[in-house]
Amino acid sequence: MAEPEGAASRRGDSAPPPWRSAVRRPARQDPAYAKLWRLDRHRGITRLTDAAPVREHLTRLHHAGASWTGIADAAGVSSSAVHRIQRGYYRTVQRKTANALLTVDLARVIARPLPSGLVPKAGACRRIRALMTLGWTHAAMRDHCGIITHLVLSQSGEWICRRKHDAIADMYDALWRTLGPSRASAERAAKAGYPGPLAWDDDTIDDPAATPIGVASPTPLRSRHVVAEQAEDLARTRCGWGEAASRIGISEDGLEGALRRAGRPDLIGLLKTDPELRVLPSRAS
Repeated sequence: MAEPEGAASRRGDSAPPPWRSAVRRPARQDPAYAKLWRLDRHRGITRLTDAAPVREHLTRLHHAGASWTGIADAAGVSSSAVHRIQRGYYRTVQRKTANALLTVDLARVIARPLPSGLVPKAGACRRIRALMTLGWTHAAMRDHCGIITHLVLSQSGEWICRRKHDAIADMYDALWRTLGPSRASAERAAKAGYPGPLAWDDDTIDDPAATPIGVASPTPLRSRHVVAEQAEDLARTRCGWGEAASRIGISEDGLEGALRRAGRPDLIGLLKTDPELRVLPSRAS
């Protein structure tokens, strides 16, 4: 005999109506997390902190040449979180996230292990131009590192993929003390005013805000008298002829011509003499 309609519902052994099954009970809080939260509150430690210092730090990093995605990768947070903090969507952020972002610097962005990630291309361009001052051609550099270096110099934008950057950096580390095969390349680089390898500090060459150091100058217009003064200073440091030309950022032929035009042919012979046998002239008072 069939049961009357609704009997099963009254016994409680039928499925609940759709409207009732849509109601969810709140998830039970993790007791360990709740205990730690109460302990932190008792100690005066809050889980949230002001987002303004984090936002300022992100802006400085971006202006220094780091991409938003690169910052996120280096900090181990999502790129969407970085964008939201930077755009002012949050007045406060999790303290753990803030600490992770505040510890990121440009060197950490560049060193992150992500071959396809973007890094500032300033360091790669500086390395290429420095090798050009030594006589390395684009063809020779391509054969060495597998990168078409003239495209790196001419491409638009401020970033380059990490794989290309590392390949160029490895090439630079291997060649920066070696003269290249083309004197013409060195002369063109000298005319363009490219700083040589010794004009860059290894710790700051990748920083877009860094400037050449030492006696090298990126300015192509230097008088022959300035070159002569630099050559004399280098001669007093026991610097050799080729090294002097490299540090000044000029080809050897260009250095010799500048010294002759400045009326200092004595410096040519002095720099080409064995440093241990040099007799240095006294400085003019």
